[in-house]
Amino acid sequence: MLLTLLPEAPDEEGMSDVVRRVRNQCVVARSYLSPPAALDLHAILLGPRGSEGVDRWRALALIAERDERVARKLVWLRPTDARADEQSFDDFVKRSFLARPWVTDAIFSMAPLDNVSRAAAYGDVPRDTAGEWIRAASEPEVDTDQLVEELVASWQRRSAR
Repeated sequence: MLLTLLPEAPDEEGMSDVVRRVRNQCVVARSYLSPPAALDLHAILLGPRGSEGVDRWRALALIAERDERVARKLVWLRPTDARADEQSFDDFVKRSFLARPWVTDAIFSMAPLDNVSRAAAYGDVPRDTAGEWIRAASEPEVDTDQLVEELVASWQRRSAR
């Protein structure tokens, strides 16, 4: 991942110069990466303080982000008030590869788990395996890694029968 600052003024020439330099740096970085890792190379370009709400900056940011030559580019336009940085950065992360949509405080219904029970009724999944899955997924504050291990172990027990 490359990180760079954008120019202070929202002009096309300055932005083009920064994007060109980032591409050049990415070419050098890619020469040290394996082919699969090179595909995941990203450049994050940080806008100057106060660029977040400026239409001209938004237009230039979109142009930079559309240029996926050599590496993907993401632009974070920062707010005027530094106290808004955290929320602004959270919004930036949500639209990037850093997003973690699976981390949420939302409460979900048991409806999807009911589908597991229905699958058991058709014989695709044994009832005891479906029951184990439902019990494991229903545990409050279940660790996701542990849940995956329990689900896989349950499926393996089914296969051994």
